[in-house]
Amino acid sequence: MPQYSYLIADDQGKTKGGTLVAPSKEAAVKKAGKDGQVVSLQELKTKRKWYEWSSGLRQKDIPLITKRIGDMTEHGFTVIDALKTIELQTQNQTLKDVVQDIKNKTEQGSTLADSLTNYPQYFSTVYTSIIKVGEESGTLSKSLKYLEKQEAQSYALKQKVVSAMTYPAIIVGLMIVIGVGMIIFLIPFLRTLFGKLKAELPLPTQILLGTEEFLRTYWWAILIAMILSFASLRLLFRKEGFRRFWDGLILHIPIFGSLAKSYNAAQIIRTFATLNQTSIPLIEALDILTTVPKNSQYRKALVQIRNDVEKGEIFSAATAKHPQLFSPLIIESIKLGENAGNLTDSLSYLAKLFEDD
Repeated sequence: MPQYSYLIADDQGKTKGGTLVAPSKEAAVKKAGKDGQVVSLQELKTKRKWYEWSSGLRQKDIPLITKRIGDMTEHGFTVIDALKTIELQTQNQTLKDVVQDIKNKTEQGSTLADSLTNYPQYFSTVYTSIIKVGEESGTLSKSLKYLEKQEAQSYALKQKVVSAMTYPAIIVGLMIVIGVGMIIFLIPFLRTLFGKLKAELPLPTQILLGTEEFLRTYWWAILIAMILSFASLRLLFRKEGFRRFWDGLILHIPIFGSLAKSYNAAQIIRTFATLNQTSIPLIEALDILTTVPKNSQYRKALVQIRNDVEKGEIFSAATAKHPQLFSPLIIESIKLGENAGNLTDSLSYLAKLFEDD
């Protein structure tokens, strides 16, 4: 029979979790409900093979965690109750371990925000900062709603970029496969055929045959060169100077530069719109915003914008100093939002434009 995990609450609001076996979900609810009000119940699925699923914590898991905690705290349950529910119901071992550790730290007196900072690879500075503001102001459920939307949109944006890159990646892959196939099978046949004809070949044909001969003779050298080049690039990307150079270069590459600018702009604007909805002061919000973009050119610009705003400049004027990164549309929309007093709405509208782009 199927096995179920459950969480129940008694008349005093205390919760208790466990597992049980029942022939159906209805029977499981009835069985668990004998000891209290059923808060949640989920069937425990049998463990799959290693090749059928990934046990890592994925980006799409974060909105689900946020939603569960937000929904339960909104209905009067504690953060610890919510974490217990997630721990009992998840089949993802990594998520189970992370949630269990966060729950233990919270039970020992740490705030949720402090507990989350132990996992920066999963919970960003933006995430923990908004949680912290929500806990301090007593509006945690509201903050979690903002975060749920932010994380879901961030994941959707990433999926859009991956989808946009899939088609050209397939085309390039097919071109490589066809090219290798021609070198291995077609060119040797042509070489034999032209050798029998003993005719003078056109220059393009001579270049093609020469390329095939070079690749066939020195394939090992080409392979070594490719491995060394890959290793060298990995080492170079660890150097801050090269990373800055690459981040600047990629913004000027046709097609990819436009995609990178739209992606970074959407990410920054969407995050700033979320921060602007909370009680985080502007300077602190800009400090947090500098950690958002992966591109160092945008991070550097945001630091300068933050410093200019701290000196008394308005946000739109400080942003206008970086036209190579922020388009006139962004600057003008921010200015209109500031003048009309609805900056958050302007930012949200802008973010959607760039996400679609």
